[in-house]
Amino acid sequence: MRIVPVFLAVLTAVWSQSPPAAPAITGFVMDSSNASVAGATATLRRTDDASQQVTTVGITGTFRFDSVAAGDYEIEIRRERFQPSVSRIRVGSRSPAPPRIVLAAAELR
Repeated sequence: MRIVPVFLAVLTAVWSQSPPAAPAITGFVMDSSNASVAGATATLRRTDDASQQVTTVGITGTFRFDSVAAGDYEIEIRRERFQPSVSRIRVGSRSPAPPRIVLAAAELR
């Protein structure tokens, strides 16, 4: 039964050499009263090639983009009855600090 310890040693060596997971971007969207803005559309757009990911802001006002490559990005948040917001963020080898995005109410016409 010497096969099991050898197998475990090889498996551990392979796992330790796996590349680190790509960073994620998480953030919070709220209004001027600090209430969460659920249902907003969050778009992550890379500035150098315009590739993008889109997600919906959750009930707690949070959004998340997984497996984000290093580079410069814009996060655009849109929700009916609010002015759109665009924020810039730079991603390196680690996940950046979660941005707190405050949406202003849209002007009534």
